[in-house]
Amino acid sequence: METAVCRLPAYDILPKAEEIIVGSSLHTADGQVPFEAGKTYLLFGIYKGTQAQKNLQLQEGEATWDFPYPGTHLFVVDGSTDSGSSCRSDEGNMLFSWQEIREGEEFYLNLTEDSLPFYAEYTGELQDFLDSSDGAVWKDQIIPMCQINHESAGVIFTDHVNSLLLFNTGEASILEGRSFEAAEYADGEAVCLISAAYARKNNLSVGDTVNLDLYQAELAWRENFTGSISGKREPILVQSPCKPDNRIHVQKDYTIVGIYTAPEFSYGLHSFQADTIFIPRASVPGASAYEDILNPLLYSIILENGGEAEFETYMETLGYGGAFAYFNQNYNALADTMSVISANAQRLLFLGCGVFLLAAALFLNLRRMGASAQGMRRLGVKATTVWSQQLQALASLLAVSVLLGAGLGAALYGAVTAQVLSEAIALRPLALLACAGIQAAALLLAGAVCAWLVARRNPMQTGKRGKGL
Repeated sequence: METAVCRLPAYDILPKAEEIIVGSSLHTADGQVPFEAGKTYLLFGIYKGTQAQKNLQLQEGEATWDFPYPGTHLFVVDGSTDSGSSCRSDEGNMLFSWQEIREGEEFYLNLTEDSLPFYAEYTGELQDFLDSSDGAVWKDQIIPMCQINHESAGVIFTDHVNSLLLFNTGEASILEGRSFEAAEYADGEAVCLISAAYARKNNLSVGDTVNLDLYQAELAWRENFTGSISGKREPILVQSPCKPDNRIHVQKDYTIVGIYTAPEFSYGLHSFQADTIFIPRASVPGASAYEDILNPLLYSIILENGGEAEFETYMETLGYGGAFAYFNQNYNALADTMSVISANAQRLLFLGCGVFLLAAALFLNLRRMGASAQGMRRLGVKATTVWSQQLQALASLLAVSVLLGAGLGAALYGAVTAQVLSEAIALRPLALLACAGIQAAALLLAGAVCAWLVARRNPMQTGKRGKGL
């Protein structure tokens, strides 16, 4: 190998290639092997590198890798090792298209006329070849496509990122910044979430932007070994490359609002890799055209707690029983505790209502104000005027009482929760204001009724007289 024209930088850490083994079943139009000794070729395909074995002896807490054949590297053209969604077929794979040519009992594969080439013979300097008409397809199409894919990342459109299983189980969570807000989902704001590993690799932070030029990917699952000893095979999601014909012509800057932490490279039907970027579904026009409801990672349903059995019964009637996995954020384990908390909350509510009614009755005892009202009525003041003045006096007292009570209640709430609970629970100011407003309205209405009854009383009525002698 003279030079790597376009290759992932990660391969630079491998031992230098002394020998390249090209894996291919493709031949020339006349059935010959397309290479000759002593000539120079430019190759396009999947660079596999050298064989590596994980060293089980840990050094300083980190695993090391051994290379049994460091100088021998593998380069695959028409194999199925590139992606689970591009398994080799009779017509091609994700990069090339070919046809089968038979001559008697023998047959071979040959690229079709509309396929990209996988090799080119050239002489002289490589740049001179790329600048020539024969090298135009390499310079203008193949090399730029390779560069785009080396800089690509998986993007998932979502209208509820917390419905993903890993975000429910706690294996994935927001590390910095925040998650998407309801308005961002609804309005399709150009915001995104990236992983901590991706942020560290690309030196990104909350508030930075990433430019996304979107391509539609074909998704599939590959069965990979999870360990060299156990031999257990687990599925991992793979995707087809970015090619000009699957570009959806949506390109814009997305602002990073949150950085999440999750397993960087894990197996499983509900796992996503470290280079996964989440964006609001509505930020992409016509996003419904790219939905994949058959993919477990990309499809989830939110049920009310306790609704699993009913939903499963319904799915069985449709022939999809057992097709869904359920996770209720450990609601079942906490159901008894929640029932006790709910019962205690109801008792506190009833007790609080009783105390409120008792305080209101004592506060609205207008017996002392009744004598003044009777005196004003005897002087000829109208009942409505007496009622209005009483209500103004009550309103001032009510305002002071409610504000003082709300302030003391907030302070008491903070003190009690800090002593009783392991984590502080913030009091919502809007909820406190709503409660204070409802109490003030109820007291003002009751005060208005009581003041009206006092103001309308007959001014000449002085009570029952005793019998004289």
